[in-house]
Amino acid sequence: MPRTVRQRIVGALAKMYFKVAGRRLRQELGGGDAGGSPQGEALLRRAAAEGAVLLENDKTLPLTRKFALFGRTQKDTFYSGYGSGGDVLSPYHVCILDGLIAANAPLSECVRAFYEDFSAREPARKGGWGDWDFSNPEPAVPEEILNRAAEETDTAVVVIGRASGEDRDLELEEGSYFLSRGERALLCAVEKKFQRVVLLLNIGGLIDLSFLDEFHFSAVLVLWQGGMEAGGAAADLLLGKVCPSGKLADAVPMSYSDLPTAAYYGSPARVEYKEDIYLGYRHFETFAQDRVRYPFGFGLSYTAFLVTARYLGGAVEYCVRNVGTTSGREVVQVYVQKPGDSPARELIAFHKTAPIPPGGEERGRIPLEKRLFASYDAALHAFAVGGDYALYVGTDVRSADMVSTFSLKREIVEQLSPIAPPPLEEISIPARTGSHTLSDVKRGEIGLEEFCAELGLDDLEALAYGALKMDSPLGAPGNAGVMGGVTPSLRARGVPAVTMTDGPSGIRMRAPCSLIPSATLLACSFDEELLTSVYALVGREMAKRGSHVLLAPGMNLHRTPLCGRNFEYFSEDPLLTGKLAAAAVRGIHSSGAAACPKHFCCNNREFNRSRSDSVLSERALRELYLAGFEICVKESRPRFLMTSYNKINGVYAHYHEALVRGVLRREWGFEGCVVTDWWMRRGKRGGLKNNAYRVRAGVNVLMPGGTYIGKGYQYGGLKGALRRGRLTQDELRKNACEVLRAILPFVTGEEDVVR
Repeated sequence: MPRTVRQRIVGALAKMYFKVAGRRLRQELGGGDAGGSPQGEALLRRAAAEGAVLLENDKTLPLTRKFALFGRTQKDTFYSGYGSGGDVLSPYHVCILDGLIAANAPLSECVRAFYEDFSAREPARKGGWGDWDFSNPEPAVPEEILNRAAEETDTAVVVIGRASGEDRDLELEEGSYFLSRGERALLCAVEKKFQRVVLLLNIGGLIDLSFLDEFHFSAVLVLWQGGMEAGGAAADLLLGKVCPSGKLADAVPMSYSDLPTAAYYGSPARVEYKEDIYLGYRHFETFAQDRVRYPFGFGLSYTAFLVTARYLGGAVEYCVRNVGTTSGREVVQVYVQKPGDSPARELIAFHKTAPIPPGGEERGRIPLEKRLFASYDAALHAFAVGGDYALYVGTDVRSADMVSTFSLKREIVEQLSPIAPPPLEEISIPARTGSHTLSDVKRGEIGLEEFCAELGLDDLEALAYGALKMDSPLGAPGNAGVMGGVTPSLRARGVPAVTMTDGPSGIRMRAPCSLIPSATLLACSFDEELLTSVYALVGREMAKRGSHVLLAPGMNLHRTPLCGRNFEYFSEDPLLTGKLAAAAVRGIHSSGAAACPKHFCCNNREFNRSRSDSVLSERALRELYLAGFEICVKESRPRFLMTSYNKINGVYAHYHEALVRGVLRREWGFEGCVVTDWWMRRGKRGGLKNNAYRVRAGVNVLMPGGTYIGKGYQYGGLKGALRRGRLTQDELRKNACEVLRAILPFVTGEEDVVR
């Protein structure tokens, strides 16, 4: 059978498979535009393409000629990372090869057959929890196949893939952060046979790219991990249906040793943030511009843009003109250079244009508040402005042009307090009798504090714990845990059992759910509206699947490329992280579901995460590691938030009263429910210990319940603390109010029956 006819048949069969798989998911979800619908599939495919970053291109892309596709990752594609943030039971996956076949790409048949046969004989490995495989062994391509392919075409595309996950950081080893021997051998063999070589990187976070100096690539395209529609998005990009518009959310160093954190990754027990405020591009642009391979915000296109801008006191006015031959999108990025001991560049605003046709333009205005120009003064415990400033606008941090210089008078923009335990607030919620339900509160027949005053000690204590275990029978199958109405008594009072599910890559439970692109990919889109749309889709799917709270988005910074969960997190930059997280929260909320941003805060590695201590200055904490959470909390008002496992300057996050009661609640105005990451470590302060210590700190609920890591499942500690006078009933009632305020929107009146 002629190759072209056979390829058309295979492509038609692939399209049929994806259509049938999508129809099954739509039937299970009841139709509509939730995940699995035609609209949802198209959105996820578009999202996976929007975040792809084109690093190099000599006009080989988009592909218009026949090409040979190499690398086992074309078939064994990494759709996401591993663990609670990635293991979504999606109804189907479109691998890179199948996406190209479905698009009728002109592939070399002999190479395609080799990899399909190999994949069938040698299935990809995954490994067990915390022992995930970073990559799969790369087969040696027979010389005969290389020669046959080279006779057919002068163009090769090579796919290299990586994954990491929860409890599993990347390692400075071959096949992990560095190329494997098999991958290097493949690149050598392909380079000898083909005039043009395109590199595709199917990765969750940055890996070592120093090998780019060893080989000549006609184009380099970072696909990241694109979720269940990864292959379709890859085909759209390679064949020119979509014009790349992604921008790097992290600076790419020349080598690992050039990173400011390389020497301070930390001992098992202590991680010193000696780079202070000079993380990522802030370090490179200030001290080491020559040690950057690709700058923060960088990304090429199939077209060309001319960006002009001016600063008119309080706003940047911009014009983006498409001077190329293809419709495309561009990202306008605004940076500031602040006076004194500050980075040479800091991102303070960005905007992604709509698609602009050739010869077309987009004009707009980006407002800039004074707070964006402020630096944290640790001596004053305040954000202040004052001195000479320079403003830069462009399409990446390095090429941005200066558009204005100006001076600001010394002024405190926001007065704060030291990050120290706040004074104990006077709380008075006297007990009262009554049998109201939470539905009565929702109807306005009784106030929330009055309702909490009617609850007995057993109910108050139960509200401070989850339902003791994951996959609770009180929630949808495969849930991460249940909180709220965890006892018959509480459910009789109309308190619903609230189902919480992982995660950042889609709903992780025992039912088919959409696997969305990784957070790193979505961050590279620089597109807030896209994030809102993607997570709105997830929110609608939550409603169908019985999930109330999604444990997402992940908001920790990419302090090091080795962190195993970087695929769940957005960027090294706090403003980009905060803006995109807020957009994701708004999307989830639009469906009536709730988001639970995590991990608050300084969770920047997986190794020994539940015992390590992140040691850093108050300025670094304020300007970097809290800043994204602050933006998210203030702009999107999430009702839930999860603490991290680690210590911050000696205090575990789930006991950190200064951060939770002080910064999160008092300074930022957070009124919702704070939950622990799953289980916690023991701790004590003064006469308080464990769960009483946690409640005093303002961390409302121990999830999924029980006491602390490794000590089984049980309630306890709070009533004993009451008897000893270490905790007050008013504190327990206040804790209950904070929990119930967060879950009040889930009350329907149907929970008034004991289950």
